[in-house]
Amino acid sequence: MSGPAPHEARRRAIKIAFGELIGKIGGIEAAAGFTRVGKSTLARYYSLAPADAECFPPADVIDDLERVAGDPIVTRMMARGQDYLLLRDVQAGSVSIIDLHAAIANCAKEHGDAVASLLSALTDLALTPAEARRVIREMDEELQAHLRLRALVAQVAESE
Repeated sequence: MSGPAPHEARRRAIKIAFGELIGKIGGIEAAAGFTRVGKSTLARYYSLAPADAECFPPADVIDDLERVAGDPIVTRMMARGQDYLLLRDVQAGSVSIIDLHAAIANCAKEHGDAVASLLSALTDLALTPAEARRVIREMDEELQAHLRLRALVAQVAESE
């Protein structure tokens, strides 16, 4: 027997991610205070029960709660499901040579951390899903460092 159809797996993943979002905010009681829908509706959005199979959170509810959580949990999962990577947009302020040097050093550090994490995971000549998730987190931090450096350089380019 095969697993669920791809669209069913994505729908399940949305519900699971929404449940994680609710948990990060502090539960249904807390989350209900930050959006237009009530506790019972929020619960249906992450319920995996067959009766709630077609009940999903609307975009404005996801947006409200992700802003409160400070983490786009559902949006990131949906982007990943379409083979996109969601990264925080980095805004640079005024730029000094010290800022550039610090950003370059941070890129080097994060790159080293990502490579070290991957090499450490591969010492047994295998890569487990848990190790892969840890490596991906390190790689995402590296990408954020490069985006910060890019934002600083772009700030200089746009200062004419």
